[in-house]
Amino acid sequence: MNSVALNIRWLLLVIFPVGWYLSYDLLSSEMEYYLLLTLVAVLSSAFILMRLRGSIVQHIHLWIIFILYLIGYYVKFYILCYMKLHFNEYNEYLYAIEMDLLNDTALIIKYYELVTIVLVSYAIIVAFLRKKRSNIALATNKPSHLLGPMHRLNVNGKSVIRLLVFTICLCIFLMYTQIQLGLGFVSGSERQMVQLPYRLAGLIMTIYNGIIPLLFLVAVWLSDTKRTVPLNRLAITLYLFFGIAAGLLSTSKASLLSVIISLGVLWLLTGTLTKKRLLLLGVMILPMIQFNSFLTVNRILRSDLGSGIFETMITAVNYFISQVIDLPGYEDAFQRTITYLGPVMRINGADSLLNILNYNPSFSFKRIGHLLFESTSAVNDLYSTDVLGYNIDRDVAFSPSLLGYFVFVFSNTGFVCLAMAIYTLFWHFLFSIILNARFFVKPIALALLIVILGHYTSEGTLEAMPRSIAIVMATVICAELGLRFFLGTATLRSFLVSHNKIATKHHL
Repeated sequence: MNSVALNIRWLLLVIFPVGWYLSYDLLSSEMEYYLLLTLVAVLSSAFILMRLRGSIVQHIHLWIIFILYLIGYYVKFYILCYMKLHFNEYNEYLYAIEMDLLNDTALIIKYYELVTIVLVSYAIIVAFLRKKRSNIALATNKPSHLLGPMHRLNVNGKSVIRLLVFTICLCIFLMYTQIQLGLGFVSGSERQMVQLPYRLAGLIMTIYNGIIPLLFLVAVWLSDTKRTVPLNRLAITLYLFFGIAAGLLSTSKASLLSVIISLGVLWLLTGTLTKKRLLLLGVMILPMIQFNSFLTVNRILRSDLGSGIFETMITAVNYFISQVIDLPGYEDAFQRTITYLGPVMRINGADSLLNILNYNPSFSFKRIGHLLFESTSAVNDLYSTDVLGYNIDRDVAFSPSLLGYFVFVFSNTGFVCLAMAIYTLFWHFLFSIILNARFFVKPIALALLIVILGHYTSEGTLEAMPRSIAIVMATVICAELGLRFFLGTATLRSFLVSHNKIATKHHL
């Protein structure tokens, strides 16, 4: 699977000529400069792809940052330009502010220039890290350093079943608690959260968002042997149902997406991403798109109607079905375009950065120090109030995106490039430590960290990133100690001794 991915990586370069063709009408007055910047972006991306050859696993964090950067700041920008040119009559309903900003050629060029310069700086960072790979990364001839042969693990099916039963019971209890206390809702006028002492609300949500996915991943991982194929399928199914149930409860589009991504990453890291499993992940995309569209309807109705969660959900189902059936003509084409581009447009990037560049924050060391060390408001809150002009008391959240965060704080291209370098080096250092460590639940730790990396690379809400990483590491340590206790030191020793063997291929 690694070789296939590396062979098709050059298809990413198609993004730029296609995007340029779809958007150049908006920049006819700056055609030559726009073309030059596009060529620079192509060459920088080609250089990055060339430097990231080899095992995807050992550079997966660099791949994640690179791909999300391309999607958020190039693909999304090209899509917004296409919508501006071809769906202008619907612009007042979707991305209305951004559509108005796209009338400003100078702002567009300023945006495209910034993202291209940062892409060039990222290419330099990748070149530096690849040059130092012998000291801080894995050797390419040890693809299973992450995981020994899974058939050597003496996994007891009854133990996995008990783990699944415990996880499901804990999940149901926490979901019921959230409903009763009003915790974990992304939006809704019925969101009246009960105030709990000793930060118990945060503890409940930490267990729900951190430990529950970890337990499901451990169950999937431990059951991933030829002798426990039905149990493995059961664990995967239950984990997918958890993503659906979590999305229905919170109306967050990230729940099911996180489940799918973490499964794919786990299989990739353990060398068990077969063609059947890749097909399963691909098949999940289409229903996930429709599910996310339903969550959007559910979220809007939950805010407008003010009725209970389940009553609103039934109304949302009826409304969603009627909308799918009764969409005629050109409006249908627009609606379907937006629906199927939903996962791409969900990634923050071009829209947030355009707004912040138009806001044009001032540069001063005093302001930087205040925002980083003294301000009581997070950057995403300031983005909502100062840039977009919304009242944060409305329980509506907006994310500045990663580059948007850096631009809002530093407002200087050189400092933005430096901040991007520090961000990349931090994650490279963290992943290098985990990749070279020898502990039992390493694939689980990496899968969860990759989900967090993807989240903050898209959202840019960096104030919360240290806490998220600490929560993951704490839950991973608990899982490691638990497996050491339940599986015994003899099984663990056998696992660690065999970590250089090539992982056997498994079928779903």
